[in-house]
Amino acid sequence: MTRIITVTSGKGGVGKTIITVNLAVQLAQRGQRVCLLDAGGGAANTGLLPGLKPHYTLSDLVLSGVELNKVLIRNCRGFDLVPCGSDAGWLDTLAENQLHAMATALAQLDNYDFILIDSSSTHAGSERAFTAAACETVLVITPQPDVLNDTYGLLRQLHQERYAGRIMLVVNRTINHTVGRHTYDKFREAAEFYLGVDVPLLGLVSDDQRIQQAMPDQCALVSHSPESVAAYDVGQLAGSLLIQPESVPGIAVQDFWHRFLRASGLSPADEHQIAPDSTVSDMPGDTELQQQLDRLSSRVSDLIAEVERLRAAGNRESAVVSFPQADRKAPPPRCAEICFAVDTSSEDVTMQGEVFSIYHMRRSNGDTQRFACHSLDDDIQEPKPQTTSS
Repeated sequence: MTRIITVTSGKGGVGKTIITVNLAVQLAQRGQRVCLLDAGGGAANTGLLPGLKPHYTLSDLVLSGVELNKVLIRNCRGFDLVPCGSDAGWLDTLAENQLHAMATALAQLDNYDFILIDSSSTHAGSERAFTAAACETVLVITPQPDVLNDTYGLLRQLHQERYAGRIMLVVNRTINHTVGRHTYDKFREAAEFYLGVDVPLLGLVSDDQRIQQAMPDQCALVSHSPESVAAYDVGQLAGSLLIQPESVPGIAVQDFWHRFLRASGLSPADEHQIAPDSTVSDMPGDTELQQQLDRLSSRVSDLIAEVERLRAAGNRESAVVSFPQADRKAPPPRCAEICFAVDTSSEDVTMQGEVFSIYHMRRSNGDTQRFACHSLDDDIQEPKPQTTSS
């Protein structure tokens, strides 16, 4: 099983791409097999890796049918990379057959411990489906109020779509630990109060000037300055991911792409060939489960309405509702407040000095059902102990 993690944010320019690249490097240095998928985030096109000029990109794979092994850049700073195309937003314009072709091709990436997806912050159409399909999502925020507002909006959208994966938070560009914790606490309190969602903190990344110095030189942060505080912080993020409990969900890569297609509004062509996966059953794309929940909710509403109707009827005066051709005796005054007359007969029986009625009702199979009417105000007395005289 592979841990597939989408790194995203509600707003662009928060540094999520450089965090994703360096997180891939740090995980690879810790012996993990890592693949980084640039899904509109720009890992290969913003010059984060020195001398990287891919011959083919993900757009060539989808639009021109180039094979995956020609697109995949192997051992790029210790990890493998699937670079994205240069045109922004092209993923959101793909036709149904193109999305199926991309999912089929990328399902071959099944020999990794981690697949990190650098997702676009636009969250439209197919680009949003990367987050909806992942079992784990890392939200990157900064102390700026507009970033907090936009990322909270993304979290609210995921909550409304019933995203069932693990969501973690990274606070980037923190001046110091106090500012970073305060930023996280504000975001967490808003998420808990308004959404009832617990968003754990994966870690803080310092605002390091070496990052800005690295960008013009087209160098990754970790290779440009190993002693960088931010590089150390990203290493802490990698360590936190590796010490997560075993309950962290992994998923077969093919299952992930099936979920991606469902999140894009499509049906996987070979979905029936995949064994049921307990981590998938409650994901947002499961329309069948949603329909069952809607039907149950409607049934509960009907039952509540029926209970209210019966309560209202119980508050009215006593009444006898007669059915046609009912052969019965009138119920005694001690009967319940509402009596329904059915095809019955009755006889009076005296027991312990008290007279009460035994009713006879014919069942559908011809047998006779006998029953007595007991009112709520009847006094149930314990039988007197019997004594034997010597």
